[in-house]
Amino acid sequence: MSNQHQTRTTAERTPLASTSSAWFDALVSETTKLEQLGVHAAMLSVRLRPSDDTTRAAAQARTLFGLILRPTDRLDQTTPISFSVLLAPQQDLAETIHLSNQIAEALAKANIDASTGFAQRRPQESLLDTWARAEAELDRAAYRVEHPNGLTIS
Repeated sequence: MSNQHQTRTTAERTPLASTSSAWFDALVSETTKLEQLGVHAAMLSVRLRPSDDTTRAAAQARTLFGLILRPTDRLDQTTPISFSVLLAPQQDLAETIHLSNQIAEALAKANIDASTGFAQRRPQESLLDTWARAEAELDRAAYRVEHPNGLTIS
């Protein structure tokens, strides 16, 4: 696994469009490494809610991630308001839930308004597929915040 600090430095120097492409490439590469090493992993997706100063909130989130993520975790800012985190190694789903909740709580304590979603990597699953499931979970969480009463049919 690559050091999170190195990934963050690369992301800060790279325009977001090429960072997203680099993130796809990194996930493909990391999938192969995880398979070879037999390491369990998970993906966490974080989306900041639009605010008056989204740029500042994103910078605060990057700083926070730098403080709480482990050296083996991998971070990328995939859009101006979205972050993706490869959490590896993970012992099991319970550890992933604990770490995801810890990150969500740290964001809330720092007054960074965000939604999160995570997915545990399944056996033989590519990290791209795991990331897609984390993004889908994030979309559901963001929808629940925006529509606390659920769907209404008129």
